[in-house]
Amino acid sequence: MPFDASLAMSRLRRWVSRFIWTLVDALPPYRRAEGPLLSKEHGPDGKHYIRVSSARIEVDRVTFERLNIGDDLVVRLTKGFRAVNIDVIQPSNQPTHDAEPPA
Repeated sequence: MPFDASLAMSRLRRWVSRFIWTLVDALPPYRRAEGPLLSKEHGPDGKHYIRVSSARIEVDRVTFERLNIGDDLVVRLTKGFRAVNIDVIQPSNQPTHDAEPPA
């Protein structure tokens, strides 16, 4: 099979473009989504997504499994809607799991 320079250049250009987007996507400023976890979805590409306040956010598998529908979340996410960090907001009237029982 002969070497096709235009195909090689096209692939290189695509790779460089994807690499630059990944770097730019990871840089601040970040977006913010907050509210209850509305749904958990598996994408056709095998990725895991959560939906918070109408934003579809990509998360890793472990995070996907640990979160529950209805959890109140504050999510910081990239421009490409990938989660940077997720805070679960605990209602102030409920004790946390590590609180000691009253004596």
